[in-house]
Formats: sequence, C-alpha cells, structure tokens
Amino acid sequence: MLMAAREERWDDLTALDAERAGCLSRVVEATLVSTKPSDIEVRTELIQSILECDEQAKSLIRARQEELTEVLGSMDNERKLADAYRSV
Repeated sequence: MLMAAREERWDDLTALDAERAGCLSRVVEATLVSTKPSDIEVRTELIQSILECDEQAKSLIRARQEELTEVLGSMDNERKLADAYRSV
C-alpha cells in the first residue's frame, strides 16, 4: 500500500488494503498460536513494520484527500459563478 500511495496509484489502494488486512490477520493469528519466543519476536517486528507503513501511507492518503477537496471546492465555485452569470 505504501508503494502504491507513493506512486499515486490511488485506484489500487482498496484492493491492496484488503490484501494487507488479510495478511495482518494471519500474522496476528500465527502469533497467538505460537508461544515460541523467537516466533513471537519476529512476528511482533513484522506487525510493527506493517503499522509503520500504514501510518506513512495514511499520511500520503490524507494529503491526496486535501488536494481533492481543494479541487472539488474550486469546481463548486466555478459552477456557482457560471450559474450566477447565466441568471443575469
């Protein structure tokens, strides 16, 4: 997801998020099953890495949302101006 967000492949994010959620769920389940300290440590590091990537991707997604909000606001203003000129 992080790579897709960095590359601005916004259309891919929904499918990648579903895939990420499944992977994360499997890692968490495996961590709960195994009590071997080395397994738990590796999986804990993996989960931490996933969460860090999630935060970075969320930051990029928020920035994109702000851009789109500005674009939509601008389009709305243009529509209002066009409507005002048509009514004159």
